Amino acid sequence: MASRGLLGSRVLAAAGLALALGSARAEDSPYEKANRELDEELDRLQNPKDCGSARILLVVWDAPGDGLGSFIHTASSSLAEGYYTNRTVMFAPHPLSLKTKYDCPKDQQWRCFFLPLSDTCRFEDLTTDDIVEAYSHGFLDNSRITYANQGRGNSAFYTPPIKYRQLPEARRWWAAKILNRTARLRPELARDLQDIRDSLGWEGKRPIIGAHIRHGDSIVLQKPNFPFQTYADAIQKIRQDHPNAKTVWISSDDKAVGQMKEDYLPSERGWEVFVPDRIRVPTCKSKEECPHLTKMEFPFTFKDDVRYGTEALVDMWLLSEVDYQIGTISSHFSVIPGLLRFLKGHTSLPNYLDLPGASKKKYQIGMLRSANLGRGVQADARIPLRWRMLATRFDPLSKNIQDAYEKGFRLPANTGIPVILYDVFDKSWPKWNLPVAETPGTPTPNACGVQSGERMSVKDLVNKASELFSEPQASAGCLYRALSRLDRRDKRLAKRGKGASKESVKMRGLADRTLLALRANMGTSLSRLMPLENRLQMMACIPKGVSISAVNIVGVANRAADMFDAGDRDWARACFGLALLMDGNKEQKTQIRENFIALGGNLDDVKPSPSSPEASQSRPAKADSGSEDDESAPVKPNGGASAKHRRKRGRRRKDRKGTGGGDGR
Repeated sequence: MASRGLLGSRVLAAAGLALALGSARAEDSPYEKANRELDEELDRLQNPKDCGSARILLVVWDAPGDGLGSFIHTASSSLAEGYYTNRTVMFAPHPLSLKTKYDCPKDQQWRCFFLPLSDTCRFEDLTTDDIVEAYSHGFLDNSRITYANQGRGNSAFYTPPIKYRQLPEARRWWAAKILNRTARLRPELARDLQDIRDSLGWEGKRPIIGAHIRHGDSIVLQKPNFPFQTYADAIQKIRQDHPNAKTVWISSDDKAVGQMKEDYLPSERGWEVFVPDRIRVPTCKSKEECPHLTKMEFPFTFKDDVRYGTEALVDMWLLSEVDYQIGTISSHFSVIPGLLRFLKGHTSLPNYLDLPGASKKKYQIGMLRSANLGRGVQADARIPLRWRMLATRFDPLSKNIQDAYEKGFRLPANTGIPVILYDVFDKSWPKWNLPVAETPGTPTPNACGVQSGERMSVKDLVNKASELFSEPQASAGCLYRALSRLDRRDKRLAKRGKGASKESVKMRGLADRTLLALRANMGTSLSRLMPLENRLQMMACIPKGVSISAVNIVGVANRAADMFDAGDRDWARACFGLALLMDGNKEQKTQIRENFIALGGNLDDVKPSPSSPEASQSRPAKADSGSEDDESAPVKPNGGASAKHRRKRGRRRKDRKGTGGGDGR
């Protein structure tokens, strides 16, 4: 039988966890065949025979300080997008703010909690050329390696494929299955959870009510903040309907949560309430009372990361084991166990206290981050536009699809499962699943929303790209179409012995700069928040697997110069920029800085990660970009000659050997 539980059938059997969907259902359950087929599809997609030729969807983590629920959401929505685009999902190097006691690669910390998404195709299997391809053309749907797009993935997560839509609760089942395949617990953690369940006498205390009380940062985020009394009333209502439900498991980040046990659900009334010892934050009743309370400023962030990570995981997974659940739909932490419960046979719908408000656009929706408007006065003003923003992020190029999406989207107050109209979704997703272009960088057929036979001027394409900047795939499509048109125009002029016009040069420069900005925006976590070693590896400025201690500033600069020689100015500029963050003498730094500026780099963009030693140092003053003239090629540090007078390869190898730094090869 196909694996159907949190960890797959083999591990489940070893851990003794009866988590499989249908464990209490008849053999002819309509889900049996669907479970088997979808498991096989996802396993096949995530484990290609040849990673070197597989279509890849690369997930770049843009907020390492996020909570566990956010990371699971990002990964799950990417897996749903990968299914529809026929791509293997892969995680770029990433640190997490949370960990467990179990060893995991420091640049793949998802594995501190969960099994890798793939056994045959991971980031460490990519070559330098693969990484260059992702950096250069990762925004194009016809590239072999593309970036994940949450505007698509969020909607795909709640929209089952056509073949499964006849199932009784197709949307709920599909989202739960994608989530379940994504977050497969490490066997060690599965055993730990089983030990905790056994120590609590979990099975003997059923039926169990679980409550997630989200206070903490909900004060400063666009989330509701219900008082303890509201949760207590909801718990007591369940007991009225189910008199045997007297056991309550409570997960909360509020230090005052003990009141639930002492004041609202006392033992003398027959309640048995579990409020486990946890790291928690002070109670706040208003933004004014705690104006600086954000998740990045919690006392556990980057400090007690192992304890907090373990506690968060235990609470979330035990909530997925309860018979009746209470929480808030605006929180990933509530929605994740709410979905997983369905795969464990607990089919009663969660009681999301904020569902009435969320269905009227008042709050964001868990596992649907595209409905998040941020926070503050401006976010509050955008509340009426919430469904429109969902639609725009889903398909930024088609007003017709946006209109139909917005009109048809709903969040039923009786289920809490978002509804995206099938016919609207089906008009859009085939445009994501394109054949890989033979020539990298070839514009997609529908780039910038231009249909066959339509024409847009190069200037209009570039301007449209700027308007769409917050939607990277759409923006880049416009830019690549503009550059393709400029290339064809320049070739025609060259055949007539003429050079490019000033206007063409201007438009090409603007398009190139916008593309560079898009890449920098996608790589925010690489350039600002990730450790320097991770950033150097992700950008292929040093060989994968080589510690930064084995490669010095000279090796990185030499590799950057090689990239320039190969014709990739953007890649060279990125590596020169990272080299500036490394230890080196004044002469080396000066030469590298000149190269970086000559290639169009902005010194204000070269910033260390917040936790790195260099973060406390003053940054160089902002400098104007140097010439873009190809003759101003990179200078090799430590006495290397200018690229205006290019050395032969033999001389370059000799110079490298002499510096003692090398590039790690």
